[in-house]
Amino acid sequence: MGAVKQIDAAQIIALPANHVWFDDAQAAAYLSYAPTYFQNKIICLPDFPKPRKVGGHGRRWNAQELSDWINVQCDNPDGRPRKRG
Repeated sequence: MGAVKQIDAAQIIALPANHVWFDDAQAAAYLSYAPTYFQNKIICLPDFPKPRKVGGHGRRWNAQELSDWINVQCDNPDGRPRKRG
């Protein structure tokens, strides 16, 4: 999984996921969560990846770590089974 970044109208580069960093809003959108839900419920989970502090720009989330985390969540669903019949 990679990301595409447009430098200008003539140049487009593809970045591997481990070189892509998101702020809170971008990470929430990447995982398909509302920003407030992401900040209040997701980032406090014990197995959720920890952010990195990047200069004066606040915390950033690595796309590869987020992708790995969501894949584990899909493989190990928690929660109550649905009632049948």
